[in-house]
Amino acid sequence: MKRQVLAYVKPAKELRRGDRLLTGRTAVAEIESVEKFRDSSKRPCVAVVARGGGDIVSATNYLADEQVLVLE
Repeated sequence: MKRQVLAYVKPAKELRRGDRLLTGRTAVAEIESVEKFRDSSKRPCVAVVARGGGDIVSATNYLADEQVLVLE
C-alpha cells in the first residue's frame, strides 16, 4: 500500500509546533518551537527550530509572510 503525502504552502507566521516541513537538507522535520520577533528593520519574522530523529536538523528564520512548504 502506497502512502500519500499532502504538501501545501502557508505563511511562516501560521507555522505551529508539530507541523512537518522539508528542510534545506531535504529531510522531513517536525517543528519543535516557533518564536515571533522583529528584525533590525522592524519587519515581522519567525524563528523555527525543527527536529528529525531526535536531532536538530534546521534552525531557520523566515519573514512572517514568506511561504513555507508543509507536509502532512
